[in-house]
Parts: sequence; structure tokens; C-alpha cells
Amino acid sequence: MEFREVLGQLRRERGMNQEQLAEQIGVSRQAVSKWETGEASPDLPNLLALADALDVSLDVLCARAERDAAPPPPVAEAPVPKKKRRWIGALIAAIVIGMLLPILLALVNYARIETATDEDSAYIALDTKTYLSLAESMSTPEFTLMDGDPRLIFRLFCAAEHAGDFLYSFQLLDEAGNVYAGVAEYQDGMVSGSVSLLNRTAARFTACLHVRDERDGSLLIPLASNVTLDFSTNSVTWTPVLAQ
Repeated sequence: MEFREVLGQLRRERGMNQEQLAEQIGVSRQAVSKWETGEASPDLPNLLALADALDVSLDVLCARAERDAAPPPPVAEAPVPKKKRRWIGALIAAIVIGMLLPILLALVNYARIETATDEDSAYIALDTKTYLSLAESMSTPEFTLMDGDPRLIFRLFCAAEHAGDFLYSFQLLDEAGNVYAGVAEYQDGMVSGSVSLLNRTAARFTACLHVRDERDGSLLIPLASNVTLDFSTNSVTWTPVLAQ
């Protein structure tokens, strides 16, 4: 095929008339008509413009190459060894895990924060406010000596709203700094307990109530001072600290 024939055929295949092709390359319709009839030939700039407008190479446009030439046969790729495939698979898996791990950790951390928030909403801290609430709601303590057993028993009433949420123990401190600890419990608005004085080295003490919460927070509430024991008469005298 000659140039004029290739030009006309390419234009028609692309659904353009002579005027539309002329507008694309910046010439008149008459110029395109003369090129297709063979009356004239385009110069090099117009040839390049025609090749661009028709989306072909100069060789195809000038009938120096076949447009539908068969493509070269594909080059067969060498098969990937199994070991290399496993290595590539492991690398891809590591990359995916590395991308997902921060997201999973963030979700776990978010769930942990949500759970902690729910727990904190029900947690009563042993702070100054709680100390005052407990101390102000406690009655004056009562002490008695158990017959035939060197053991001091105490009890007091506590009307604090959350008094049942804590753990208690009863302590006596002597002037030498020795501590005698005993059990105590809260039940039905009353805190009571006892402490053994079998190995005591003094007869005068300060009585305290040790309060602990579920998170090992603690505080010490003084109950009475000058707690004096008289085992000959089986009597106790004291000076209340929590005087109501």
C-alpha cells in the first residue's frame, strides 16, 4: 500500500473525517485531501503530527512496516525453585503479619482499656475522702478481755456506705514499737475482732484498725490510745480517738 492509501484507511478506522484530522494536526481539510489523493505529500513535521494523531509509528504510516505484524514469541521464564517459592511465601507472610500486628495490638489494648475503665468505675480507693468517710461513721470502740485467755476483743459500729468493700485487721502498738495484729471483720454494720496478747511485753497500747482494699491499698485508723489492761481484775481502760 502507498502512503496515500494508508493515510485514508487509518483515518477511516479511527472514525474521523478529513476535517477532524486536519484540526488535530493544524492544517486545512484541503491539505489532508491532497495527501490522500496523492496530489501532495506532507513534510516531516506534518508526518510526525499525523503519526501522533493516528497513534501509529512513522514506519506504519509510510507503509514501510505491517501494522498487524505478529508479536515476537514470549520468552519462557525459568521455573522458580521450590525452596525459593517457600522463601518468598515466608517473606510475604512476615510482611503481612508485620502490617497487621500493630492493628491487633491496638485492638487488644483498646479492649483492655475499656475493661479497666469498667473496673475502675466500681473501685473505691482508700484515699483521704474514704478515710474520713470511714472514720466519721465509726462509733466509739468497746474493748473487753476474754476470760482465761490473754486476748483483747473489740467492736465498733460503722455506717459508711462502702464499709463492706474492704478488709480489716485489728492492731495494738506498744510504746516500744511492737505491733500485735489480730483478725477483724465487717458484718451487718459492725466491725469486730480480737488480738492475742500471749507474748506481750507491755500493758499499755494504742489500738488501730488496719483497712485494705482489693488492690492492696491500705490505711490505718487510730481507735483509742492509752489502752491499759488489768488482768487481775480482767478490765480495760482506754481513751477514745473516735469519739462520737
